[in-house]
Amino acid sequence: MTFTSKAPVIINRLVTDIPKWGAMDASACLGNLGAESGLAAVQEGGQTPPNGGFGWAQWTGPRRTQFFAFCTAHGLDPNSDEGNYQMLLGELRGPYASTVTAVASASGLIAKTAAFEQFYERAGVLRMQTRDQMAQIAYNSWLATGKAVPTPTVAPSVVASAGQMTLSDVQTKLAAMGLYTGAIDGIDGPETAAAVKAFQTANQPLAVDGIAGPATKAALDQAVVT
Repeated sequence: MTFTSKAPVIINRLVTDIPKWGAMDASACLGNLGAESGLAAVQEGGQTPPNGGFGWAQWTGPRRTQFFAFCTAHGLDPNSDEGNYQMLLGELRGPYASTVTAVASASGLIAKTAAFEQFYERAGVLRMQTRDQMAQIAYNSWLATGKAVPTPTVAPSVVASAGQMTLSDVQTKLAAMGLYTGAIDGIDGPETAAAVKAFQTANQPLAVDGIAGPATKAALDQAVVT
């Protein structure tokens, strides 16, 4: 599987397993892992085991040793996606739990990607442009699956009642879905429009125009946030 095919699946798992995170937070995580390994269980180039990094996060030194020990203890293959995912999740729930809060508190995908690098990866070679690009690819691939939010069936009566939603209500709902990270201020700025477009893209046949009209508000009103 490729990075773009793996990313939506892993994002959905992370959002489920880490309640503080939305899809953008998980995408920031994958942007870093993608820059490190492309989400593959690979040995660091130019290094001979047990030296160098290994796996999704290119775990090195004591963390590399802990990764292999973790897989052995839990009957997992260190070359498998499941082994790598469980190690990642275990660290984010344990010794690197501060990463979860730091990423969730950051505003916007670039800032979240930087927070994950600072608190979790602590890479010797930053290559932040690559990390940012991979995070955006992960997020876009998640949106493109159509699984970003459920596609609701909207009755005409719901469309009418949803017209009562204010723009602040729209921002609040989009934020709960992980699509909006700006201020809940009721202002129809570019960040709000981008979030509305992301929702519309995932909920065809809504028109993708960035405008929170009656049909879009009805779909938002009916969408279930998990």
